Amino acid sequence: MRFIFLLVLLLLSAHARAQVPQAFLVQNSGWMEPFYLDSQSRLKPLVREVVKAVAEKNPQIMLASFNQSVAATNNQSPRSVYIGAPTERAVADALAQITLSEKSRKPVSYYDTDFFEMIEKTVAQFFQQKPGIIWVFTNNKNSPGNDQNTKARNRDYYQFLHTDKSITQVLAFPVPMPVQGKLFSANALMVYAIAYGEAASIELSQIIASGRVDKVLGGAPARVKPLNQNIVAFYPTAAKQGADVRVQQTKDGQLVFTFEGGKKAVTAEFSGQFKGLVHPYEIASANLSATLNTDKQSVEINAQPAQLTRIRPGVASSEVNLSFAIPPLPGYFSPDVLLKEGVSQRAELKVVLANQTLALTPTFASEMRALFPEDPLMEIFSSAPMPRESTTTVPVTIFVLHPTWPLITALIAACVALFGGLWLLSSMLRTPEYLLLVDGATRKVRMKTNSRYAVTDRQGNAVATLTRGRFGKPSLSEIAPGHSVTLK
Repeated sequence: MRFIFLLVLLLLSAHARAQVPQAFLVQNSGWMEPFYLDSQSRLKPLVREVVKAVAEKNPQIMLASFNQSVAATNNQSPRSVYIGAPTERAVADALAQITLSEKSRKPVSYYDTDFFEMIEKTVAQFFQQKPGIIWVFTNNKNSPGNDQNTKARNRDYYQFLHTDKSITQVLAFPVPMPVQGKLFSANALMVYAIAYGEAASIELSQIIASGRVDKVLGGAPARVKPLNQNIVAFYPTAAKQGADVRVQQTKDGQLVFTFEGGKKAVTAEFSGQFKGLVHPYEIASANLSATLNTDKQSVEINAQPAQLTRIRPGVASSEVNLSFAIPPLPGYFSPDVLLKEGVSQRAELKVVLANQTLALTPTFASEMRALFPEDPLMEIFSSAPMPRESTTTVPVTIFVLHPTWPLITALIAACVALFGGLWLLSSMLRTPEYLLLVDGATRKVRMKTNSRYAVTDRQGNAVATLTRGRFGKPSLSEIAPGHSVTLK
């Protein structure tokens, strides 16, 4: 019992270690004044909902406010208000501690904002330089040292996000939230999800794929980084009429190619559509190529047309026709096939878009200008390094349905061999009984294969020899004159 208890603890601790830490940073500098003073502000309820949606099973989160550290007034930023499990009560109590950061009361002045400091200290102090996810709730104004040129400081920050290799993924959620304070007003709040390290990027992608965040923040995020991975999804529409291969797609996006076995060469011919995955970008144009990769070989896929144009986020493209030769799989009488209904092989469909041109969707720019009128927000997208090539991978299973006759044939052959062998063994081992008539007297004799038996009369004199070979009945020989010996 103690062993089981320790095993459970080990499994739980391993699960806890598998999840990267998450930090939730809420801006409370002077620029955020309307989000704290307007009674209709949804800032804190939104933070609570995001924490619940993305970190409910996370063993430990950090909730903190951020503005800008000032040594003269002993102001530290970020300032942690809670570290621990993300229970609703704990998160609500922590958020209640976050208010506007006053630098002085007479006259009233507030602390400024330093986005760089916020990221660097969170990574160094809370993440300990290990992978983690930072959720930032901000009005999108970066003004360290009371710099009024927030546009220039924002540009610096955007460039940092794009170029720092340790930041592996950045998503932006513009949330409409009209608020009015005494000094400022705002139309929207920006929520950033920033992944530090590869493990954090993988977990952030899984969180987004669950759909929980979209429901809370009102839609899919705008992808800031990266722009060269999985930027399209492929959806098969139909297999060619009369084709040898059936094409299906599972709920998780995996492609399944199924065909009847027994043919030397099988070609998969099917059509499909691409959908853009990188909101707010559309693929203006790109050259399409694709391969099917197994653990042993790579098969080129013929794609027509080879030139794609205007693939928009979430919108199906015009149809693309694909065809390729199915890689060889085990034959009928392979042990991998005989005892199964079919045999499967894992593969990967790799789609490469070369000479790619990305462009922001026409409506996105106008939407962002309306939400953040004094912010060069579009520059975080327009200044992004535009990759000329991107790769999308789709998991594939190739499944071959084999007819039952090979199994039946194999079973019949096995039965014939088995029973033939048993009969032969029995015939070799058994000692049947034979009847002899010696000088009118009946005698019973048992003989094994390949044996000789001396036949005697009543006086015990040898009068004949009975011989049995490997097959057939025994035979008599060397019958003595004057005696009558017959085999019945």
